[in-house]
Amino acid sequence: MDRGAHFFRCDLQVHTPRDHAWKGSVPVSDAERRAYADALVAACRQKQLDAIAITDHHDMAFIPYVRAAALEERDSNGALLPADKRLVVFPGVELTLAVPCQALLIFDADFPEELFELVLTTLTITPEPPSSPKGPQVEPLPFNSLSEVVAVLDKQSHIRGRYILLPNVTDSGTKTLLRKGMAPKYASMPCVGGYVDGEIMKLGEGNRRILEGLDRSWGNKAIAVFQTSDSRREDHQDLGRAPTWIKWAVPTAEALRQACLARQTRVSVREPFLPSAYIRSVSISNSRFLGPLNLELNPQYSAFIGGRGTGKSTVLEYVRWALCDQPVSPSESDEVPDYASRRESLISKTLRPLNSVVEVRFVANGVEHVVRRDSADGRVFLKIGSGEFKLSSDTEIRRLLPIQAYSQKQLSSVAVRVDELTRFLEAPGKAELDAIDQRFNQLAAQIRELHAARLQQRLLGRTISEKLRELESLRQQAEAIRAALTGLNASDQAVIAQIGSYQAANEYVNRILGDIDEVSDVLGQLEEKLRTLPRPREQPPEFQESPLIQAIETEATTLLSALREKVTEWRQHVAPGERAALSTRVAEWNTAYNEFMVKYEAAKNASQSHESRLAELSTIEGRISELATAVDRAQRELELLGDPQARYEASWQEWKDLHRDRLEVLERLAANLAGLSGGLIRVSLIAGGDQSELVNRLKLVTQGSGIHTSRLEDLVKAVAAESDILEAWFSLVHELENVALWDPLATPEAPACPAIVGVGIGEAQIRRLGERLTADRWLDFALQPLRIVPVFEFRAKENEYIPFADASAGQQATALIRALLSQEGPPLLIDQPEDDLDNQVVLEVAGDIWKAKTRRQLIFASHNANLVVNGDADLVVAFGYRVAGDASGGRIVAEGAIDVPETNDVIKRIMEGGEEAFKMRQAKYGF
Repeated sequence: MDRGAHFFRCDLQVHTPRDHAWKGSVPVSDAERRAYADALVAACRQKQLDAIAITDHHDMAFIPYVRAAALEERDSNGALLPADKRLVVFPGVELTLAVPCQALLIFDADFPEELFELVLTTLTITPEPPSSPKGPQVEPLPFNSLSEVVAVLDKQSHIRGRYILLPNVTDSGTKTLLRKGMAPKYASMPCVGGYVDGEIMKLGEGNRRILEGLDRSWGNKAIAVFQTSDSRREDHQDLGRAPTWIKWAVPTAEALRQACLARQTRVSVREPFLPSAYIRSVSISNSRFLGPLNLELNPQYSAFIGGRGTGKSTVLEYVRWALCDQPVSPSESDEVPDYASRRESLISKTLRPLNSVVEVRFVANGVEHVVRRDSADGRVFLKIGSGEFKLSSDTEIRRLLPIQAYSQKQLSSVAVRVDELTRFLEAPGKAELDAIDQRFNQLAAQIRELHAARLQQRLLGRTISEKLRELESLRQQAEAIRAALTGLNASDQAVIAQIGSYQAANEYVNRILGDIDEVSDVLGQLEEKLRTLPRPREQPPEFQESPLIQAIETEATTLLSALREKVTEWRQHVAPGERAALSTRVAEWNTAYNEFMVKYEAAKNASQSHESRLAELSTIEGRISELATAVDRAQRELELLGDPQARYEASWQEWKDLHRDRLEVLERLAANLAGLSGGLIRVSLIAGGDQSELVNRLKLVTQGSGIHTSRLEDLVKAVAAESDILEAWFSLVHELENVALWDPLATPEAPACPAIVGVGIGEAQIRRLGERLTADRWLDFALQPLRIVPVFEFRAKENEYIPFADASAGQQATALIRALLSQEGPPLLIDQPEDDLDNQVVLEVAGDIWKAKTRRQLIFASHNANLVVNGDADLVVAFGYRVAGDASGGRIVAEGAIDVPETNDVIKRIMEGGEEAFKMRQAKYGF
């Protein structure tokens, strides 16, 4: 685990058998008390508690037993738990004051036991001997305000700074501070938190407003509220009933105080929302600048601080490089720095000479992914969960483990690049848009195939029609020649008269046999397919329904096996060797047909005076046989094509629907961006984008037709003027399709093109276009998805917007970063965001960070103390020079959170305005 702050599930009011309100047996001997303490620790773990405070009334004698039990916690294998995994036990005491109210006094988790008696005597409590079954009888302590309690405790140097005082602010009762007449005491108290017995949801609306600082008569004083179980039963029935999640790095009273000061982000009465995707750690085998480095990152907000050139930006770039994040590429028309060249220079100078490897551990929905990238050749390997490392690709890494990252001053440069602004808009919906784009690609290939099938269908239909007409002509010619033969006897004439019937019958039989062969082929293919089923699959893990899953698999295997046997049997029925009855009949027919053909040839040869006519007849009859076979084959091909026209129209409809789907996604993203930016950004969407782009596309497709550019411009304007631009554009696309497929020989009239004709393009130009526009060129034109282009504006005043590019760099960056911090998404890495922001908005952004880090992981490198301190960084990583004053090498000099005094000292020492930021934090919260 990193060294930053994390949430812990806590119960800050747990009593022991020495409490006078205890329900259950009372252990007295050391052995009995140790046994109870072990049972308490086990119960805490069963109820998933990470920390408790032992808070007996005016007594601390049982705390050492619970501490000792926590120190002896063991895992399932019997091994002692490491220190950071053990149950945290805060020493504490419940006070009854003359204020009158009750309060919890809680100390550092490592507060020395030898000081317990000092605490009690300082509070005028006479300790009861530890050997006694119960603690002292509870009498109100002589303190008329909470300030008096603090003043007395702070006189003791061993106690000062090591405790936090929490008054009871329960909704009702005689021991709560929230009672009539107590407003002055509440407003003047030095406490930054309080506690309630039970769940906070039981608080009434009026008391809730007081605690949230919304009641002027109570001093507009807001405090954090910890809900507690007030557990005091041997069966632990109430233990953990009302837990509070509290964030800290080290379990101290100061950590609880810092949690109170940042209650919105560090205290929660329900399980906190945490980012589902985060970078867990980065490891660098070696680096010329930083040396070897292993850094654990916080799942919420990690801040890299340090002087210029100490390595904080370098680590961010290493992470981006390992995760294959693509830097912005500069164009000739803007002044965006060449971030890609900068990164390549960094890798080649600091990693490649040492053959260094960068490893990043990335958690996505609880599954750890390890990315390992080698600087020598740039190859990237990926391990998912407990699997093995496998060679991966940049694209796969970006798809599985996406991040959003911005280099120094890059946010300001985003606004001058439409493509970068578009990427910014689309990022939250990237998965949806990628799926739509992938379907566009699939559909384009499908439409091309169906278009070819349609053309094939037309060609086959035309071929069949032509060949049938030719057959009809040849058959009539053959019949005429046969009728013209003279000098034949009656028997020969009868034979010649029957040739048409025999030929037709023979063609019919061949078609029947062709059907059977076709069925045999289909059954053979099905048999081969069934041999591959069921496919080998990885078995699902064992669970209670595994027997049912195995039964389903067994039944499916049995069914497939039976089906395979049936198909094999069916195929054997149509195999040439198994067609007994049919083969007999076919053989009989072949004999009859061959015998007739012998007679027919003899009859023809009997007419020697018509030798030339007979030769011509033989040629015609041969052609008739060829044509009959060709028509049969073409008809079979036509049948196999099915109905491509219907599938083609359905695919085109899906193509249109995909455009509308993409538009809907972008409209949602545009509205979302406007909301996330607080209304500072407005996005309009234009189908087709700049009209010049559509004109250029039309110029390419109409090339050589003589249609003037001005007519094409008018055509695009007419499309843009329609209420449904998408429908108008697709209508135009299909008009051009009709022109591309137009066959003047088959249809002399030019196809109807109302949109084209409507802008003054004449029939002669349409005819010329039809001569030059091929189906392939039309497809290339039609299968380019129509771009939907966003137009960005900035709200300069109420209801007054200006082009986003005209806003100042600070305004642009402020709007963008506020949107980034308001949206859920992958880890967000920004190098020195303050460089892009106006000074007056840095504190506002710091407030946005509090909410943002529950939605997504933040990793910032910053020189601005307010972003770190008032942004409430959960982990602060301080960088410094390896040798003081020598900028040739950097290192990590400290890691921690702002509830750790050593981390605070580092922030104040190395960050400009660090001390002022802490003072501002104090002033803001009245502490």
